Order: sequence, then structure tokens, then C-alpha cells
Amino acid sequence: MGDCPVCGKPVREKGRVYACDTDRACSFVIFKSVAKRDVSRRSATQLIKSGRTPVLKGFKSRQGKPFDAALVLKEDGTVGFEFPPRDWEKGPPREGPPREGEKAAPAPKAALPAAPRRSHWTTLSSMRPGPHPAGAPRIRVQPLATGLRLATALAG
Repeated sequence: MGDCPVCGKPVREKGRVYACDTDRACSFVIFKSVAKRDVSRRSATQLIKSGRTPVLKGFKSRQGKPFDAALVLKEDGTVGFEFPPRDWEKGPPREGPPREGEKAAPAPKAALPAAPRRSHWTTLSSMRPGPHPAGAPRIRVQPLATGLRLATALAG
């Protein structure tokens, strides 16, 4: 397969890993299964020789979401991911009519008008379902930018 990037000994296939012949004396290891995807002998060989693989498809995150990534060797000899650029990272959208095979960009949505920032008087019990007791303390309810409401009790 190639020589270990950490210690220089030959790398062999052993059980569920690709590791060098020094057994546990060297920390270098490539697991045959990474993120619920099998790493082929060919991909492991390419990773050892060039330090990275092409973008591989079929990985799954811990939440079960599929993703694509290239395997790369880090400086300390561990294996990591390198992700391809996302669509929104490629740059601003191209101006002009769409090319053949491209979809037209959706029209921008009109911004909703800002809600008036008013406060109103109420009782604390009226904010909860059920009967409202007589003489409940009055509070002032103010909408906040986060969508929550701030309730301040009145002195008095």
C-alpha cells in the first residue's frame, strides 16, 4: 500500500484498519469504515501516497445526514475531512439571463413591514389560560426584537 507517513514502515491491511507494521508503537491508522462509509484499499493507498483522496460520496453524519468530502492526512498523521465548497460559497450569483440548463434565480421577496413596537397593559393572569382572579396585579407587556415579551410589574 505504501509507507507510513509517521514512522516510515510499510502500511498493511489489518482487520478493520490499515496500519503500519509497528503494531501499536506508531499512532498512524486509517479505519476501513469512516462516517458509515467503507474506505476502499484504493482510497487508502491514494491517501497514504498523496495525502488526500478525491471527493468521496456517501458519508453520513452522526445525525444521519449524507455528505460528501475528501479524506486528508493531517500533519500529526490523523485522517480528517476536507469539504467541497458549497453553492453559496462559490460567489455571488451571475447577472443576466440563465445559461442553458440553469434555472432562473427566484425573484427577491418583498420585506415585511416592521410591526409597531407598542406596549399594552394587562394582568399577569390574562397571559395564562383559565379564569382570571379579581384584583390580579397589572403589568406592562413590551414586545422585544427577538419575538419574546418583556413583562414589568407596576409599583403600586
